[in-house]
Amino acid sequence: MKNYEQFSVDPSWSGLPSFYADLKKDDQHLVLIVGPGLNGNDATNKYYKAALEKNALIKSSINPNATDGALTSAVWPNGGGEQFKTVFLDWFSKDAAEVWNMGLNDTYNQVNFDGLWLDMNEATGICNGECVDGKPGNTSLFEKNKVEEEKFFFVEASGDDQFYNNTWNSGWKGQNELSTYFMPFIPGSKNLDTTTLSLNGTHPSNGLNEYDVHNLFGHLEGRVTREWLMSSSNGQ
Repeated sequence: MKNYEQFSVDPSWSGLPSFYADLKKDDQHLVLIVGPGLNGNDATNKYYKAALEKNALIKSSINPNATDGALTSAVWPNGGGEQFKTVFLDWFSKDAAEVWNMGLNDTYNQVNFDGLWLDMNEATGICNGECVDGKPGNTSLFEKNKVEEEKFFFVEASGDDQFYNNTWNSGWKGQNELSTYFMPFIPGSKNLDTTTLSLNGTHPSNGLNEYDVHNLFGHLEGRVTREWLMSSSNGQ
C-alpha cells in the first residue's frame, strides 16, 4: 500500500506482478491484507468521493456537521506520520458494495492475487467511538457530560449522572440522550466502543444504529468480498 492508503500499491513494490508470477510457478498463492476503512483525508480520493456521492458511509450522530456527516476515526499513519482520517462503508448498502468492488478491481489490476485477508474489521480505530474530523484525543463527549475520561469506570459520578459500578460491569441508569459512551449495561472494564465505531452511528441505507448491528460489520464485509471474489475468479 502507498502510505497505507486503501487499494493502492506503493511504487517501491513495482516488482509484485513478477513476484506473483514466480509464486504461481511453484504452485503458491498470494493473499493481500485489506482493511475496511477508507481514506477520508483527501476529498478527491476516488473511493471516498464515490462513497460520499452514493451516501454509502456510516453517519455520525454526534458530529453531523463534520466530514460531510460521516463517522470518522483514525487508523494507519499517512506519509507525514499522522493517522489517516478514516471513514467506513455502510455494508447494508448496495452502493457501498459497488465502491468496495471498484477498489478491489483497481487493486487486482495493479497486482493479481489469490485471496484477501480482511483485517481490522471489528471495525478498529485508535479512537473510542469516533474522533471529530479524524483527530485523535478529542474529549468533547466527556466534557459535554462533565465526566472525566480517566474516572469513567473507577470513580462514582455525581448523583445526577446516575452511574453505577459493580466491578465486573457498569452502566448509566439515565438514558436521556443517545450516547456512544453512556450505555445502560457495560460488561467488563472497558466501554463497548473502545477502539471501535461509535455505537450510535447510523447506517443511511436503512436507518439502523451501529449499536444494533455492530456484530454484523465483519460478516457483511466478508459477504460482499466473497461475492466479488467468486465473480472475479470464476469460483476458483
